Amino acid sequence: MTTAAGLRCVDGVVLCTATEMSAGYSKFSRSKFGVYDKLNCRPAFIYTGDRDFSFMAMQQIAKDIARAIPENIDIVEAIQNKASEIYQRYFHLSTENRILELQAIVAVHLNQKENRLFLIRGPTVSPIDHAECIGMGSSLGTYVLQTMLSRTATVWEAAHVAAYLLFLTKTHGACRGRESQIMIFTNQGGSRIFPDGPLQSVSINEMEVDFSALQFGLGKVLTNLVNFKLENNEYGDILKGFAEQMEALRTKQARQIQDYIQMEIER
Repeated sequence: MTTAAGLRCVDGVVLCTATEMSAGYSKFSRSKFGVYDKLNCRPAFIYTGDRDFSFMAMQQIAKDIARAIPENIDIVEAIQNKASEIYQRYFHLSTENRILELQAIVAVHLNQKENRLFLIRGPTVSPIDHAECIGMGSSLGTYVLQTMLSRTATVWEAAHVAAYLLFLTKTHGACRGRESQIMIFTNQGGSRIFPDGPLQSVSINEMEVDFSALQFGLGKVLTNLVNFKLENNEYGDILKGFAEQMEALRTKQARQIQDYIQMEIER
């Protein structure tokens, strides 16, 4: 079980997850997204927990959503009914090493107007008003969401918060998590992987390298804020050094993007 999160924004939603899977003592990378974009409401799931059981459960819920649409059945009610049915049917078959309980976040494009997020935890389905984090890194992830995600954030802003959330949970959580995956779902009905190309942003791996480089400096800035044994000029030096480090990293990444654009123009 790794970490997954759903972030609701003013112009859509963002789903993110780490890709680490476990099979016995082996660990490998595999996507934890289930996207059903052929359905009108375009449900998209992320999960933590048992892979085979979770994919089976998500497929069953997606089928009930597909049946609900032409019959004018409320989509959220269809999700709730199926989640309860799956829990009652399978949970009692759980073992100590394999818990058959769906923990997932689902994004649904309702009424052709907006994307909404719902948390599925066993038999219960509840709306996500702002953001939710599930899995082994949920405590640390929730801290990031509560302190860094504005209620007026756009999906582009939230996707960068998601990248930092996954970086922290992979670095300081019980599991390494492997690669991060982030997807943006706009209220217009479109979806895309973040980042979707080198023209606007660097890769998530490059972001994580920079996050790692800045961790110690950020810690010094915060922990010495009220350390009055330091003179103001000494604390000023800490601030200046951190600012210069951030500026250097940002300049490096901006130059990389510009170099790629220039290369594409010349090509």
